[in-house]
Amino acid sequence: MDEEFYEYRPPAPEVQHNRLVALRQLNSRGIPTILWGEDALCYVYSVATALFDQQIIIPDDLRAVNSYIPTTPAPDYAECYGPNKGSSPFPGSIRLCHLDIPESDPYRLDPIPAKGRFQSLLPPLHSSNADILIPKYHTFLEGLTHFIMNPPTGLLDVPVPHIIGKMKHNIFIGYLISWRVRYDPEVELPTHQLLPEEGKILDELQTDEAHWYLHTAFWGRGTVTFEEMIEYKRQKLADKTPGLVLRNIVSSTTTDDRTSLPVVDARG
Repeated sequence: MDEEFYEYRPPAPEVQHNRLVALRQLNSRGIPTILWGEDALCYVYSVATALFDQQIIIPDDLRAVNSYIPTTPAPDYAECYGPNKGSSPFPGSIRLCHLDIPESDPYRLDPIPAKGRFQSLLPPLHSSNADILIPKYHTFLEGLTHFIMNPPTGLLDVPVPHIIGKMKHNIFIGYLISWRVRYDPEVELPTHQLLPEEGKILDELQTDEAHWYLHTAFWGRGTVTFEEMIEYKRQKLADKTPGLVLRNIVSSTTTDDRTSLPVVDARG
């Protein structure tokens, strides 16, 4: 990434307002919404990313919305490898489509909160967007990490975890970290050493898993592997259950998950 990436500015408020029409419709029906994915990266954190399906988090018990119909899973999230090929990393979610908008239109949907973890799009957006929640920086990182460490498709109890789901969320994390730290593409990142801004990010995190995951990525300057994640989870489980003997219940993955973007070096 170059300086142009760091100096990117989000689209004009009226452009954002138009794309957020689905969230306003859900809010008007009493359904709380949290903007997630590329839209949150772009609109709130000025990440120069393309906008694909619009990811919206809503309470599980309110997913049945009569104004929308289910469609097939988003292809860019479908697993590419092994026995999970073609599957979605979000088995409990719904990819939604407006009844009156073509599939090719950008205003689409895809499938919470605690005090102090979310913020508003106001200003500069119109007051009609006041009920749309946006994750604060640490909450966004914690949420993305939680998905990686606790994937809906399983981690400790499946032969092969969902590789594409992990890769996509690693990319989002890499964008958030790069946007904040502003890495110099001409300077090699040090191993076993934290940059000052990386240390500040770790201090802001409120979950042990997110702190461990990002510290591991910073320290080794690479993607945290499934094997490292599984060992961390096994150790945490053993710490909670003295005397518990854990067997190796996850076989080696058929594809090295290090193929995903490095968590802390998404510099292009």
